[in-house]
Amino acid sequence: MSEEPLRYDFIFTPPEEDAASWNPTHSGFGQAPSQSLPDSSASQEEGALGPREAQSMSFEIELMPGEWLEGIVSTPFPRTGSVLLRPATPLHGAGFAKWLRDAYVPRPARIEAVVSLALENGVDNVRSIPPAGDLGAIVEVLREHVAVVEQQLGG
Repeated sequence: MSEEPLRYDFIFTPPEEDAASWNPTHSGFGQAPSQSLPDSSASQEEGALGPREAQSMSFEIELMPGEWLEGIVSTPFPRTGSVLLRPATPLHGAGFAKWLRDAYVPRPARIEAVVSLALENGVDNVRSIPPAGDLGAIVEVLREHVAVVEQQLGG
């Protein structure tokens, strides 16, 4: 009997020093998955996501056959935003990050990733998604990130 891999909430953002590099819009993000992932769906919401009113968009995508992922795109300020993917294994998070990098984020903008467990516990361990390369390279970055966070939390 194989053990179910642990799942985490992954957060993908542009780098802090270049927060507007993605220039996200809900209409743009809502259309992007349907162009390369035909069974995806997205719905826009408005409301409080933290200290101020923000717009958010929920989405569901079938990234790999039979593997559905859910997430939220939030844009608390114009031209800035982040994507929360929940819950996902490092493999699924990497698949999503690769799709995000290759299909949505404008080049040469970068993507940073962190698990919510790190943010909730004050662990400073944000990782950059490789700007090129295959899925395996991204999986390794996310697995290493999760391992460091869990080690720092004594898990």
